[in-house]
Amino acid sequence: MQFSSAEVQTYLALVHDTNPIHTEIVPGQLVVQRICVEAAVEPIAVRYKNPIVVDEQITWHDHDHMQIKVIGADEQLKLVIDVGEV
Repeated sequence: MQFSSAEVQTYLALVHDTNPIHTEIVPGQLVVQRICVEAAVEPIAVRYKNPIVVDEQITWHDHDHMQIKVIGADEQLKLVIDVGEV
């Protein structure tokens, strides 16, 4: 999974986010929303560990249906989502 610049800009326009950091860094909530929709889970808590840059390839892994870990192309932990059932 990855997020293009165009995709990030569309999201930013929808949520009225003008933070200049998001020209290169993907908004964490955009990542959380997409993963939770794909995994059909509800986020309970999110811990942001490291930024995800535009066009960076990320993977996510569901651990025991209780927690999702998102790993970046650099093998760094990017974020952790504690989840509940939808």
